[in-house]
Parts: sequence; structure tokens; C-alpha cells
Amino acid sequence: MDGATSPLHAAQAAARLGRFADGCATLAPGAAFRLDMDHELLGDERRAPLFCQQVYDTVGPGAQVLIDGGRVLLRVETCGPEHAETRVVVGGLVADDQEVRLTP
Repeated sequence: MDGATSPLHAAQAAARLGRFADGCATLAPGAAFRLDMDHELLGDERRAPLFCQQVYDTVGPGAQVLIDGGRVLLRVETCGPEHAETRVVVGGLVADDQEVRLTP
């Protein structure tokens, strides 16, 4: 490796959830949860804004999304250029500005 940062690592360093209607939401295991670039909607228990294009350029089906240091775990089912449809594997509380990391 030449020490360069891959797009995945760059996305990991920069990705944070946007704002939630109530400041937070509780995700239940097995629930569908969408991450997207919609600037007009606040997050809730069904979706959250994630304004990091590198995430959507990098992520694919089967990838894991760790929120808040892995306290909440999502698995990507489908994705597009500005969204990822996920399933909650490990539920819990998600809140404004929490860190988001990806694993292959």
C-alpha cells in the first residue's frame, strides 16, 4: 500500500448523520432504515439524512454501517447514487450528528 487514503476510509472519517425531528430516534432490530441525501426531511425511526456522497459512491449490498462506534449496526440491502436502504441488525438510539462508519 502506498499510504493513500481510499474513498472508503475518506468516507468513514467524514460521515455523520444529519438532524432528527426529535433529536434522536430508536431503531428496532429487523426494521428497515433508509440513509439518504434529502435535505428537506428530518430523521426519524424510518430514515436519516446522511450528507456524504462518498458513502453512497462506496457502499454496496451486504456492507455494514456502524453508527455511534458500532452501538447500532445496519446492513445495506440496496443502494443508489444518493441513498442506501438498510436493515437494522443491532438496534438502539441514533441521534443528531452521530458518526457513521462502513465495513465491507
